[in-house]
Amino acid sequence: MLEISEFNAADYLEDAEDVTAFLNAAYEQGGTAGLSRALATVARSQGMTEVAERAGVNRVTLYKALGDQGNPYFDTG
Repeated sequence: MLEISEFNAADYLEDAEDVTAFLNAAYEQGGTAGLSRALATVARSQGMTEVAERAGVNRVTLYKALGDQGNPYFDTG
C-alpha cells in the first residue's frame, strides 16, 4: 500500500528568497488571513524558539499570535 505524507510548506522554505515568494503568494491569494497563516508556516520552518528570540517575544506569545485564533500585530507582546 502506498503511503502519502501530508504536505508541509515549512519543509520547503530553504532561504530568504523562498520565504519572500511564499509570503507574497499567500497574501495575493488569501489577503491578510492568508498572510497570517503563512507567517506561522515560516516561523515553524525557522524554529519557533529562534523566531521568538529574534522578535523579542516569548515562544508562548508567538504561538498564540500565530495560532488559528491569533492576530499577529507588530506590538504583540
